[in-house]
Amino acid sequence: MRFIAEFILSVVELLESEVRAFRLNILSLVSYLVFLAAAMLVLLAGAAVILLAFYALLNTAIDPIAAAFIVGGFTLIIGFFLVYGIRRAAMRR
Repeated sequence: MRFIAEFILSVVELLESEVRAFRLNILSLVSYLVFLAAAMLVLLAGAAVILLAFYALLNTAIDPIAAAFIVGGFTLIIGFFLVYGIRRAAMRR
């Protein structure tokens, strides 16, 4: 009977330590995801500023509508390559 009680106590202690470790890992994951989301927002804002500056530069040299089409096409090409690269990397796994 004593063996069963010690076994149950050992299992409960193991479960408590695993729950503690799991909670710490979840908090770490959430903090990493928050920092990743903030970094992505900053990256998106930087890309928008660069594209706006590229449009303004083209706008001084050519027609504004043509400049918008060129910047839009450039953005589509970059987006295509990003999606292609992500899909290719996902297929490797």
